[in-house]
Amino acid sequence: MHARRVDTTHAAIRDALRRVYGADNVFDTHCLGDDFPDLVLGVAGQTVLIECKTATRKDGGVKPSKVSPGQRAFAAGWRGGPVVQATSAEQALSLVRAVLLGGVAV
Repeated sequence: MHARRVDTTHAAIRDALRRVYGADNVFDTHCLGDDFPDLVLGVAGQTVLIECKTATRKDGGVKPSKVSPGQRAFAAGWRGGPVVQATSAEQALSLVRAVLLGGVAV
């Protein structure tokens, strides 16, 4: 297994989630490879997988080409909790809140 490139937003997203939900509830999994998401969050009886991305568009989004085919396939085939993609700590926290309120369909 080779070392994966870490997006520039990774540490800020991980640290914000740990501050809000507790360090024991956020696992950094970016080294796993095989297109597994970068972070795993367990909160309120739910599991949320978070793929950290660096914004590549002026609107703060990510160009589709920056999401690998393997990452798309993993998210589509995953039968556990939601897989969300975040480009900032604020976006990650917002997406997690939406998941907890039942407002995110992935």
